[in-house]
Amino acid sequence: MISSLEDFRLLLKKWRNESTQVAVMAVIRASDEVLSVLHVEGHMDKIDDSSFVVTDSDRDNIATVYFGNCTLMYHRAEDYFDPKQAKNYDDCILVSLDTNDAHANVVVLSAKTRKSNSAVPF
Repeated sequence: MISSLEDFRLLLKKWRNESTQVAVMAVIRASDEVLSVLHVEGHMDKIDDSSFVVTDSDRDNIATVYFGNCTLMYHRAEDYFDPKQAKNYDDCILVSLDTNDAHANVVVLSAKTRKSNSAVPF
């Protein structure tokens, strides 16, 4: 369970050390308009005290998540996805930033370890 920023940093380091595949999904809003929707699946490329980078295997897609001044909440994958999709994930952390001008919600998920050697997309 993630209960602090330090817990989240430790989880990110664990995912990187274990080469855990992760998914980053973000929705960024300003007022009543959606400015950006992002979805990147890959591995941790870089981690520091307040951000991390995820890149896909071809390095074609990249997501940088800044989490230093954000609210972190642990959820079940079923809170965001239907049961068929949710069964592919272990951890699900919501990183939220709310300001007077914009709202950003980023869901960070780790993929469950698959027993098959075949590549199965998320």
